[in-house]
Amino acid sequence: MNQHFMSEGIFTRNDQFYNIYNPRPLCSPLQDASPKVQAEIFSQLAFEQEIKQSKSQNEHWRFSLNNENPEEKSEDSQIVVSKDFFMIQDYIKRFSSKIPIEPKKENMIKKRPNYTIQDLIYVSTTNIDFENILPGQVFESTLEIVNKTNKSIVVQILVECENPDFRNTKQYVYSIRRSHLFEFNDKHCLMMKPRSSASFNVTLKAPEVSKPCKIGGRIDISIQSIPGKLGVRLESALVLPKLVCPKSLYHTALKCNIVNFAVNKEGKSEFKLPLLFEGNSPASVEFTFYNHKNEEDVRKDFSCCVYPEVMTISQDETSMINLITKRKDNAQSKYVKKILLARIIDTSLIYSFLLTFQLC
Repeated sequence: MNQHFMSEGIFTRNDQFYNIYNPRPLCSPLQDASPKVQAEIFSQLAFEQEIKQSKSQNEHWRFSLNNENPEEKSEDSQIVVSKDFFMIQDYIKRFSSKIPIEPKKENMIKKRPNYTIQDLIYVSTTNIDFENILPGQVFESTLEIVNKTNKSIVVQILVECENPDFRNTKQYVYSIRRSHLFEFNDKHCLMMKPRSSASFNVTLKAPEVSKPCKIGGRIDISIQSIPGKLGVRLESALVLPKLVCPKSLYHTALKCNIVNFAVNKEGKSEFKLPLLFEGNSPASVEFTFYNHKNEEDVRKDFSCCVYPEVMTISQDETSMINLITKRKDNAQSKYVKKILLARIIDTSLIYSFLLTFQLC
């Protein structure tokens, strides 16, 4: 091939632009073809032989180089282009049209949207505080879950008490149940239909303790096949109020506090017993006497009852209950002991008072 063929130069024919050193239209389909493909095309065209034939036929055009000095023209600096050059371009077009064009690879796999559990369900609350409770009390709080999607989902609920001392108790400290059922459990699994809701009751049963403490817990709500979970915080404070009698005195021999009464006459007598409740809220108290088997002989000579049997005692206030005694004639007993029990209703708290009656 002529060494001057690779010189820069562009000419036009029929309003089409051609590059001299790369004989193809600038808008040719081979514009983006690889060098290897272009080399195969030009090897089949025998481009160099066609150029020699065009010279022999003397059918050519002459073009000057861009950096050529017009005053120093020479035949070596001129480029010869045959008429058959355009036939070569047509051949390139036909050949390049057979080259398979790889379609762009598109990701046809639709990715699953990154939903969070907050996008799928609604929980009515994130914190339940039962505040101050007494041992043995049972409290409940409502919890509602709503399915916000148009599909059915599987909701899993797990309730756990965070206090290590209460995890192995016979009864659940924190539990959950459906509002229309009475089956308590620490786990629940529910299939929720689209746009449906479910109501639950979160239950707290205060354990029996010897000292006040706080009881923490949590509810973990999750959806099957969805990462993450929703948490509901559970809080409560276990308190131990005091019920005392300001009239009681410490007995050194018995090593406990006692309340002493003197019965001077036969028949019925009435006494007042003051009680002070040291708690955070009023309490309903039920009074009764403890009956022992060995008191059968004493009952014949002396009897005692309390009135009222149930009363509400306000916090940090002194309340009075009535003790009604009955002494029979010629009673042989001179000294009688009675144990008064005071039980706070709906709890496991029971207080005891030792009462002594001297029959004068």
